[in-house]
Amino acid sequence: MRPPRPFGMTLLETMISVALLGLLGLILVQIYDVSRSAYASGTGQIALQQKARVLMERISPLLVRALPPDESLPAILSPAAGDAADMIVFSVPAPDFDPRHPVYTQARIRRDDDRSVVLDANTPLVSEDDRVLGRDIERLRFAVVARNVVRVTVDVYGTARGASNQDKVQRYTLDGLVQIPYYSKN
Repeated sequence: MRPPRPFGMTLLETMISVALLGLLGLILVQIYDVSRSAYASGTGQIALQQKARVLMERISPLLVRALPPDESLPAILSPAAGDAADMIVFSVPAPDFDPRHPVYTQARIRRDDDRSVVLDANTPLVSEDDRVLGRDIERLRFAVVARNVVRVTVDVYGTARGASNQDKVQRYTLDGLVQIPYYSKN
């Protein structure tokens, strides 16, 4: 007959349990680190998308208001059709517009040296405080695709913390078309 076994665990059983718990802890730490990195990357990308969309939503209504000063001149003065530029010049009604004696002025949307997108105009399009349309914009491109269509491309860059706690550069490009309704009736 066998002698009765004492209650408790042996040293070998305890060591195996500690090793398994350590392994499970390492796996959980890795899962947490990867999920934290994915969260930081995702929120950074969402912030970049939001910045580009807000800029596009502020530029589009301004371009839609473009009007040609007369039948011989286009509403979009620069860039020329087919060219791409970091600035667009267009005609809009002057602040004291009178339909009987129409006067037009030029407005310009450009990317500034400090990576801000600004509206230069002597128009009632926006208030003085709203002349800055966006900040931290890496690149802004305009191209006249057709007489009534302007392609606007916005590039924004940002950094997010990667899995190894190093900053990773993220990039987002938003490309959109703005149709000027004045020409749509022709």
